Amino acid sequence: MPVLSLPPELFPVDIPSYDIQVFVIPGDHDIGLGPLDLVCETDEKKTFTIDVCCVDHLKFPTSDNKDLTCLTEIHYIRRPTDDRRGCFIVLDGVDGSSKSTQIQALKNLLKDQGYDVITTREPGGSVGAEEVRSLVVNGEPGRWDGISELMLFSAARRNHVQTVIMPALKEGKIVLCDRFTDSTVAYQGYGQGVPFPVIDVVTHVAIGDFRPDLTILMFIDPELGYRRVASRRGAAARFESFDSEFQNRVREGYEAIARDHLFNLSNKTDSYNWYYTLQVEENDDIPLVTERLFRIIESHIEKVPKIL
Repeated sequence: MPVLSLPPELFPVDIPSYDIQVFVIPGDHDIGLGPLDLVCETDEKKTFTIDVCCVDHLKFPTSDNKDLTCLTEIHYIRRPTDDRRGCFIVLDGVDGSSKSTQIQALKNLLKDQGYDVITTREPGGSVGAEEVRSLVVNGEPGRWDGISELMLFSAARRNHVQTVIMPALKEGKIVLCDRFTDSTVAYQGYGQGVPFPVIDVVTHVAIGDFRPDLTILMFIDPELGYRRVASRRGAAARFESFDSEFQNRVREGYEAIARDHLFNLSNKTDSYNWYYTLQVEENDDIPLVTERLFRIIESHIEKVPKIL
């Protein structure tokens, strides 16, 4: 079995609480996918057998130490603290990008493959949260300021997570959710100007460290998105009636969220909070977008039990 020696400062203190992932580059070495003995260079010479999860062409400064020449990155990824058996998948992103349509299409596809699937949404998704939703999404744009929206949405989210999402995950179900915490950052943070530290604190009070297994941020050409939103506008369209400057700030918020997550892979500290983006084009039909979404999520649901 290959051996990789590393100095103790590269190891977390509580190593049993982590899934350790080693990313290596292909080359003239015997490290590949599979088991690897990771040796901590301390007096005790502790050895941990781990799995190399990815062999990729990532670029990373090499070391003079022959044992390290193949190393690109080590990720210490803390396991989820909750006892979820299912998978929590969120479709989020700009208005008009077909999130709601695709959630229903994905539900049908996953059910056909034998998975137990529920769909839900935010704001809303539970009895209590739907009552809050009716307060926030209806009425004139100036009805609530950003702080008020943040508090209302967070109360609804707490009820939603406690009464719907977590029970379903513990039962081994796949939960498909239309929007989650990123919408709060985009709409109340970037759109309404609520300070991001305030959003972080209130979100943590509401749901702690609970996060999705996977979030897919969906984008569409702004003009096409605006046309789609205008064609469906109805009674629950308070946010969609905000002016174009607000909508542009929200879009910029989602773009910033995507950049923060997609370009900081090496800083991940958990094994579930994964992010992807999907650009929806005007001529993309529903089955095509559904197929593209499924290709993203299929590796994240491999351990979810089927009910066939």
